[in-house]
Amino acid sequence: METPLIILWLLFMAMILQVFSGTLILLTNKTRLEGIWYSIYLLSLGGWTLGIFFYYWLSQDYTESILFWVKFLYFFGVFSAISFFLFTYRFIQRKVLVWKLILFLSWGLTLGFFIFSGDSVVKSITFEGMNRQVIHGDLYFLFFITFFSFYIAGFYILIDTYKKVSISIKKQQVKYILISSIPVVGMASVFNMILPALWGNFTYAWMSPLFLLFEAFFIYYSIYRYRFLDIKLTLLRTMKNVLAFLVAIFLSALILTWFREVKNFNFLGSNTFFIEGALTLIFYFQMIWFFDSRFMEGVFGEKSFYRFRIFIDEYRNANYIYDSIDSLRKSLFVLFCEKLEINFVRLLILDEYNTIKYRTVLDYFKDNNNDVLVIEELPYAEMKYHTKFKVSKDFPRKGEVFIPLSVPNKGVVGILILGKKKRAIYLEREIKTLQTFGHYLSLILTGILYNEDLKDEVKRKTKQLAEKNRKLKKSYKKLKVFDEAKDDFMAIASHELRTPMTVIKGYTDLLLSESFGRLNKRQKNFTSYIQESSNDLLLLINDMLDLSKIESGQMGIHYEKMKVSHFLDFLQHSFFMECQKQGIEFQVVTGKNLPQYIIVDAQKIRLIMTNLIGNSIKFTPKGGRITVLIFWIGSYVQFEIKDTGIGIERNDLECIFDKFFQVKGVLNKTYKGTGLGLSIVKKLIELLGGDITVKSEQGKGTQFMIRFPIKGVNV
Repeated sequence: METPLIILWLLFMAMILQVFSGTLILLTNKTRLEGIWYSIYLLSLGGWTLGIFFYYWLSQDYTESILFWVKFLYFFGVFSAISFFLFTYRFIQRKVLVWKLILFLSWGLTLGFFIFSGDSVVKSITFEGMNRQVIHGDLYFLFFITFFSFYIAGFYILIDTYKKVSISIKKQQVKYILISSIPVVGMASVFNMILPALWGNFTYAWMSPLFLLFEAFFIYYSIYRYRFLDIKLTLLRTMKNVLAFLVAIFLSALILTWFREVKNFNFLGSNTFFIEGALTLIFYFQMIWFFDSRFMEGVFGEKSFYRFRIFIDEYRNANYIYDSIDSLRKSLFVLFCEKLEINFVRLLILDEYNTIKYRTVLDYFKDNNNDVLVIEELPYAEMKYHTKFKVSKDFPRKGEVFIPLSVPNKGVVGILILGKKKRAIYLEREIKTLQTFGHYLSLILTGILYNEDLKDEVKRKTKQLAEKNRKLKKSYKKLKVFDEAKDDFMAIASHELRTPMTVIKGYTDLLLSESFGRLNKRQKNFTSYIQESSNDLLLLINDMLDLSKIESGQMGIHYEKMKVSHFLDFLQHSFFMECQKQGIEFQVVTGKNLPQYIIVDAQKIRLIMTNLIGNSIKFTPKGGRITVLIFWIGSYVQFEIKDTGIGIERNDLECIFDKFFQVKGVLNKTYKGTGLGLSIVKKLIELLGGDITVKSEQGKGTQFMIRFPIKGVNV
């Protein structure tokens, strides 16, 4: 009787799941011995299942191949028992001595040698009709004893650990290892060991590997719910997809087999491959939907997680405002104790006392990049980081999860301590949610602490400010006296320097005119240098005198009626020739609504325009253009002076009206100037009640805009 196709499919699925699960755990636990041994255990079960698959799948014509696969499954059966024992031994944090490890593996390899060489363990295969039977050799009892000894020892370790361990999460992990392993080993013992050995009955040997599907489910559950071997959820999604795909293949094959063999109805014809592919896709998406359904959410604790996350999100989105630590503690009590049914919550502020008291916890946060500390997982952390975390007597006995509250540049400023949940342990995703919540809570706590420190600081600073204000008033009175003395000194010094400089300039001009005799070339050059320096110094003295008069309030305003056309002529005659000489285009543009006469201080207006246009001529290269625009806007007259010169750097724009400010070109003597012209312009404009603004872009030119209020107009 041939083996039904459905059984072969189930065996193939069980083999794929074991190989995939073992590979997944091996990739995740490359440095953890318990993970490596558990992955070897699962891979050995996969090899054992593969041997049983070929034992049933190959026809009687391939007797030698069937015999090889029987030896193959016996070999991996031995190694599944040895690796299971080594996993359990290491999982409870016992060190496996090297000599013991070598002894166990040597025994397994020796027994494997006997299995594959000769007929001491497996003699032959017999066929009675369509039934198959394995004939064992004289050393089969070694295989029998090895298989049961290592598995019984492993189960004894797990059961003893389950009774003694007080760590909830590890207790749950041990429980589900037992639940997943005992049925597989039990069925294998009955149908693959006892019945064949005592009665030669191999009829149901295929049943035990099918329980590996049951085992895969509980492995997945333990990983998902209890963080077994620290496998990440992203890898579990891959496992879910593989499982869904295998189930989909099985269901599609089951339907097609039922139609062909049971109903004897082959309506698919030659399109079997495409129909089976379509059915596989349909079942695949249905299984994915099933794994994501509410039923599975309830099975794997998803409802608990979603409830947990909803309350956390509601708390964060409420935008509560806390004026003190006490109000924050009350809100946390409502969230965790009343809504999430956690039996204990405590918010610690890391003052000097708590920093010393919880040094162990702070060291853990520092070593683990501020990761959440779960007390039940301390044994894993001690094993991972090869250190012993000393828990002090003052450690909160109810505390199970410690969440660091830290901010950049300050480190940990507080600790949120949570107790146990009412019905279950904390899921991995809940721990991650708490870690994110810790960042949010850190900002709130930092704000509260800052406000409290600020209140104390304000009181202290207020007293200091009052004292400084008293001293400042006293210093201001002295400074005012010094400032007035400085202005008087500048006015007197400028006035007194002006007279001798005028005499020097006058005699220099007479010498250069050669009215008293001819000068040789060298004398003439020296006299020209004296004249040029005298003009520069006289210009500086005049500017200083004007500035001192403005700042001391000695410069008055003299309004007069000024004809606009005469002012325009002044602009043309004063600057047109100079611009033409420099190769610069000069243009005056006026608005259509300008009046004939305006009442202004004409002398100051001319001085302002002379300074600004002269400045533009100085900084505009040959081939450039200067445009003066004059507009009448309501009761204001507006002047704009635009040039296409070198422009002003953005950093210098705020400083150009300061006294003695020199742009880079002036400092390196490319352009001459006193550094007082624009300062005088700004103060004159403010004296007349106007305002000035400037726009400039380096390399493209500068634009000054001036607006004056007009006292009166004659049209």
